[in-house]
Amino acid sequence: MSDISDFIPKENMSRFFQEQHTRVTGYLLRHNKISEEEADDIFSAGCHAMLEAIHSGRFTSEYHEYSLVKYLHTCCNYQMLKMLERKKKTATNEGLDTDNLSDSASGYYADDDDKEDQKTKDLELMETILEDLPYPCKDLIWGKYKERFSAEEMALRLGYNSNRVATTTLSRCMKKLRKRFNSERRIIDE
Repeated sequence: MSDISDFIPKENMSRFFQEQHTRVTGYLLRHNKISEEEADDIFSAGCHAMLEAIHSGRFTSEYHEYSLVKYLHTCCNYQMLKMLERKKKTATNEGLDTDNLSDSASGYYADDDDKEDQKTKDLELMETILEDLPYPCKDLIWGKYKERFSAEEMALRLGYNSNRVATTTLSRCMKKLRKRFNSERRIIDE
């Protein structure tokens, strides 16, 4: 079990969090339509997630301070995506783009009267599977098909070095989603 002081000396901790607060909230305010209060909430939630990862041992002392900064930014980006997802659900009360996501994951639909019923069932199954997918798959897929983020936006929001990394990771995540979706759909159909 680690502690934040394993990464940052106690005398530098206050300065570290003040600097990161300024960087993260500034970034969030420049790139998103959110209030200062929401940016502060996102930063707090990101810090909490980072500290939980440190305490649980998922983030170990073999990383150095630079990696901690990057990890904090990734945690904050994840919290921002979750907040934007909640805001959009609340504001529009719309679900996913069912045509694009369902067709992308399953790759097929028969032309018959039950097409809409099947799409609804498939969407429910897909949402259930998406909720169980690990980070970053869930965020990438939601960002692409629900929030309609571009590759550039996904790379920025998730802290990737390039659009190519986001696109490649999304492709791998979609393969996982398709495989699990098709497997579970076969079980349901039997």
